[in-house]
Amino acid sequence: MLSHLVHVPTAWRCCRWCHQLACCAGVTEAFVHAVLDTRQLAWSNVVLVALTGAHLGASVACIRALGSVGFVLADSINMALRIGVSLW
Repeated sequence: MLSHLVHVPTAWRCCRWCHQLACCAGVTEAFVHAVLDTRQLAWSNVVLVALTGAHLGASVACIRALGSVGFVLADSINMALRIGVSLW
């Protein structure tokens, strides 16, 4: 009955990396959006919407494969990609 809770401790351990990435993504996105001109900002928003769609697909796939740890993994990948877009 409680087999779905087996991954909870592992998921919590993985969350610390996801939180670190989320903090970095927030700072880099805020800085980039502050310095972009209107055209660049529009393009950045299009890319971020595409990443959101990719995150949705990755979340479904990772959750099916790894359960709750998969969701944290999908979030971590999403945040790493957002950092990459901001640095690019």
